[in-house]
Amino acid sequence: MGNETQVNVPIAALIDVYPDVNEVFFPYDVVLVMDIDSFKQIDKSLFGQQSLKQAAVKINVPYGDINTKAIKIAELLSENEVAFQIRTRLDEEKNIEDNLHSTTFFFNVLILFFGALGLLQAVNSINMSIQTRKRDLAILRSIGTDTAELRQVFMWEATAYSILPIVLSLPVSFVATLMFKLLFKNLSLHIALRWIPYINIMILNLPLIIVIFAVYSYHSYKINKMTSLNTIY
Repeated sequence: MGNETQVNVPIAALIDVYPDVNEVFFPYDVVLVMDIDSFKQIDKSLFGQQSLKQAAVKINVPYGDINTKAIKIAELLSENEVAFQIRTRLDEEKNIEDNLHSTTFFFNVLILFFGALGLLQAVNSINMSIQTRKRDLAILRSIGTDTAELRQVFMWEATAYSILPIVLSLPVSFVATLMFKLLFKNLSLHIALRWIPYINIMILNLPLIIVIFAVYSYHSYKINKMTSLNTIY
């Protein structure tokens, strides 16, 4: 037993001191904290000639320092190791983002489909609404309502139709994002929020707004041409 090496290892949970860059986490239920030299001694006594040929360690560093620490650790390991691989939380986040590309594409297609459907429905609803009120609008026109006042009525309606899709689409996307967080428990909310297709929603709403105002402007022009009730027959 004379060849055995005894190392006193403090337990992080007891001493409330957690590792820095030059210290090692053993990924067990009980976390062991030690410096690199102590780790090498224990590793050699456990694995002999295979010592440090293959080892997996976990190092706890602040989130904002991950890139800096990873570079420093790589420089330290490159002096002694033949081959090594460093994988950080940033790599895991990127992997999650890459895996979400197909899902994002599906949501974009879904948004495009329902957007086009909503556009047709909006145009149809506007036409039907104006047709059912055509007599009332003609009466207003015949009793002296001027062009500016009548156009203002149309523009307020067009504005309401234009804002409604934006008001509804963003909360729906946010709810979908929260569902992602529940389904993928390792997906942090700030990553998930990146995948709300804000730009796609705004791009899709732009032609919707243009079409709505164009339809209302057309009907406003037609109504303004009415000079009497006979025009509607």
